[in-house]
Amino acid sequence: MLELVSSNSRDALANLDLESVMEVLKMYLTHNSVNTKVNALRWIHHLFSEIQSQMSDHASNLFPVLLNILNDTSDEVVLEGLAVIADIVKSTKDEDADFNEIKVKYREFLESLLKLFKEDKDFLENRGTLIIKQLCALLDAEYIYRMLAEILSRDSESGKFTSIMVRKLNNILFTSSELFELRTT
Repeated sequence: MLELVSSNSRDALANLDLESVMEVLKMYLTHNSVNTKVNALRWIHHLFSEIQSQMSDHASNLFPVLLNILNDTSDEVVLEGLAVIADIVKSTKDEDADFNEIKVKYREFLESLLKLFKEDKDFLENRGTLIIKQLCALLDAEYIYRMLAEILSRDSESGKFTSIMVRKLNNILFTSSELFELRTT
């Protein structure tokens, strides 16, 4: 199947029932086995790498499932999930879309992530640092920090959450090797 997806043959790709494949992969993302979830995420990542244009149609349906994956107990599952999310966010950029489309995708993702952090303090405490550090390694760290700052500054209702997030982001910025370049600019 990897050869089928990896081949440049239009006929081979035309025979792939991507809708069914994605339904099965989404089902496996909720499986109990860590290996099953990791392999399903690797397949999704591979599909985004090989047939990005066809996969862009499935990104919006996949996105909520991927956000839930970030709360998994396995670091490996979370890291693979973040790699797929980064592919989805970058997919707009790779298709030479205008800057506003890229900004909207970044913003939608970061707003959803902040909402999860806000709703589940344990999730923020247990996974927040890992998620933010990995996102900064996979995507543009400066842009992520700027966008998070913009989103947090517009949330006037939850000053306590904003304060917690600013402290968390500062701690990550000052201590993370992934953000060394951002610290020096």
